[in-house]
Amino acid sequence: MEWPVDPFVSSLTASSDHTRRAYEHDVREMVAWCERGGCPDPAALDHKTLRRYLAYLTTRGFVRPTIARKAASVRAYTRWLRRNGLVSSDAGRHLTTPKGRTRLPRVPRRPDAAMIIDAATGAADAGEGW
Repeated sequence: MEWPVDPFVSSLTASSDHTRRAYEHDVREMVAWCERGGCPDPAALDHKTLRRYLAYLTTRGFVRPTIARKAASVRAYTRWLRRNGLVSSDAGRHLTTPKGRTRLPRVPRRPDAAMIIDAATGAADAGEGW
């Protein structure tokens, strides 16, 4: 059996055009990778293969948010395959993406905040509007 990508994309009727294009691109990339790597059809797809795919994306230099989006696309696809009876189990059901370090914005300290406010009010007092 071939990888049914077009019917999957057609099923994304509740999604925006942008989401459909992104999911289609992501799934086609994953399918091409699978075919090159010895997974010729959806029946051969398993969780281990999907984890290797995400690891491959990491080695290619994709950033965590991009990998997370690609993983979401793949999870939607494997769920669709299972729902439509094309595979017996959903290989992407427990697929997770590695949690990256997230940086919170730096909160200015009291003296820095006061300096910013003073500079802003001084500019406004001098007639230098924003």
